[in-house]
Amino acid sequence: MKKFLIGLLALCSTFCSAQYFQHLYGFDPAIGTIPKNGMNTSATGPGHLVGGIHITGLMSGGGDYGVSVIRTDANGQFISPNNFANSYMLVNAAGDQIRFTSGQVIEYSDGSGYAAIGTYFYEPLPRSFGIAYIELDTLGNVMNTQGYSIPNQAAAIDVMGLKESSSKPGEIFATGLLYARDNNFTWCINVDRGGGLLWGNLYDFNQGEEIPNDLIESPYNPELIIVGRYNEANPALQKGFWMTLDPATGGFMQADVIASWVGNLDYLHSIDTANDPMMPGFILAGVSDERSWVSKTDQNGNFQWSGIYQPANRAVNYMYGYDATGRLKDDGTYEYFVTGPVDNDAYIFKIDNFGFPVGINDLFVYDLGPTVEETGLDVDVNTNGSGDGVTMYAVAETDPLREVYTVKAYFNGVSGCNESFEELGFTFAEFLPVKPLQASLTAIGTESLMMGNIIPLIDTELCQSTTVPGGSNAKMATISNSAQISPNPALASTDNLQLQLEAASAQSAELLLYDMTGKLCYQTQMELEAGANSKTIALVKENLPKGMYSIKIRGNNLDESLMLLIH
Repeated sequence: MKKFLIGLLALCSTFCSAQYFQHLYGFDPAIGTIPKNGMNTSATGPGHLVGGIHITGLMSGGGDYGVSVIRTDANGQFISPNNFANSYMLVNAAGDQIRFTSGQVIEYSDGSGYAAIGTYFYEPLPRSFGIAYIELDTLGNVMNTQGYSIPNQAAAIDVMGLKESSSKPGEIFATGLLYARDNNFTWCINVDRGGGLLWGNLYDFNQGEEIPNDLIESPYNPELIIVGRYNEANPALQKGFWMTLDPATGGFMQADVIASWVGNLDYLHSIDTANDPMMPGFILAGVSDERSWVSKTDQNGNFQWSGIYQPANRAVNYMYGYDATGRLKDDGTYEYFVTGPVDNDAYIFKIDNFGFPVGINDLFVYDLGPTVEETGLDVDVNTNGSGDGVTMYAVAETDPLREVYTVKAYFNGVSGCNESFEELGFTFAEFLPVKPLQASLTAIGTESLMMGNIIPLIDTELCQSTTVPGGSNAKMATISNSAQISPNPALASTDNLQLQLEAASAQSAELLLYDMTGKLCYQTQMELEAGANSKTIALVKENLPKGMYSIKIRGNNLDESLMLLIH
C-alpha cells in the first residue's frame, strides 16, 4: 500500500463560485470512510451524493461501523443547509450495536430525500447478519429504519447495487452477495418508502457461484435485471452473468452466463440505461482478463457492440471497468464515460456511441501521488442540456486509511490538478450468452432496527476553481473527421449504403467490413477524388445477419473507422 501524503494544492474562499474540484471526505487515521457508490443529485438540487461505510478504530479492535452518507453542493462543498456528511449507527431490538459491512445511497426522484441500504452483522456470537434500510430527509435527518433478516448462517454479506424503481418511484431495489459456509447466494429486496419489505429473496444458482454487482429495473420491459460474475467449479471459467426477475414479485425469470469471447476471466460490474435516441438500451462495464470491458445492448438485452480497453502506449498490470454512463450532447450525438482503477490510479475514459475512443487524449488518469492508491468506483454526468462536466466518485487509500475521493472535471477531463492524459487502445469483442442457468429461492424476513449515534464527517479540499485553463465542455469530435454512412442503423433487407467522405488527394482506397468476432465479411476498392466523395456500397449479395459491424477505410493518408448496425 502507499503511504498517505497530500498537500493542499489550491484553495477557493467561500465566496468563490467553484465548479471544478477535487476533494477528500472523511477522517480517522485507523480506517476512515470507505465509499461504495456516488451520484450527482438533481431532484434535491444540484450537488453530489456518496454512500459507503465509516469505521472508527481498527476493525480488529472493536471499532464502530456506520453507514456513511455525504451530500455536498454542486461545488463539492458544505455551504447550503441541506449539505451534510454523517455516519449513521443503528442498534437492534435487544440494544446490540450492528456493524455495517457496506452501504449505498440514492436520491429519491421526487426530491424529498435519500435512501441508504447497508449490510451488517452483530454480536455476541454466533454472529447474525442482515440488511438495513435508512430513509433520510433532505437535511440528513432519519425518517425510517428497518432491518431484513437473513435465513442462512452467513460468513459475510455485501450490498452491490441500489436503484429506485422506474415504474413505481419511491420504491427501491437492492441486490448483493451473501457468503454462507461453502456456498454463496444473491440476495435481492424490493422496499417501499417506509422500509416495508414488498418482497425479498436469496437466489442460489446451485451449478456454481455467482457474485451480483449491479441491478436496474428496465424502463423498456417488465423485468428487473441483475448483472455480475459467475464462477464454475474451475475458477478459469469465470464469466459474467445476466439474470432477470419479475419486479412485482421477485420471481426468477431467466439467467445466462455471458462471455466476451476474448478473455478467460470475465465479469460484469455495472448496468445503466443508454438513452441514446438512435440506439436505446443498456450500457455495461466490466472486466475481461484484467482489461476494461464495455458492452452495449438493445432494450431486450441483445448484443450491439462490445470492446476491451486499455492504455494504447504503455503496459499496465490491470485496468478494471467498474461503472459506465452516457449523455446526449447538444449536437444530438451520444457518448459514454467509464471509470475504474488502472494500476494504482483512478481513471475516466470516453467513447462514442459505437464504442470508439473519442480523441487522442480520451483516457483521463487521476493520481494523488506515489503514496496513494486511487480507485474509480462510479461516474456520473450532468445531463441538463449540454451539461457542465463529468464526476468521478472514488476511494483514496493508504494502509489502513481510506477516504472518499471526488473529482469534478470538464468533459475533456481537466479538473485543475492531479490529472494526466493518454491515448486509449481498444479491440472489439463479441458479447454473447454461453448457457442458461436456473436458481432456487429462499424468502427474506424482517427485524426491528433503531437509530443509535450519528457521527459528523469532515471535508479536505484539495483543489477548487471556477474555471481551469485547458478545460472544455465543447462538442467533442467524433472518431471520424469526415466519413459517414447511411442508413445507419440499416435494415437487414437494405441493398445499398451511401458512404460520404473527404479525401486529401485523388487515390484508390480500400473498404473492409468486419463483424464483432473480427471476421472479414466484405471488402471493395474505391476510386476517390480530391475533396468530397459519395460512394454506393452494394450489399445486395452479402446477406449479412443482424448485428454490429466495424468499417475500415484505408488509403493514402486516409484511415477512417465507422460502426454499422444492421437490425
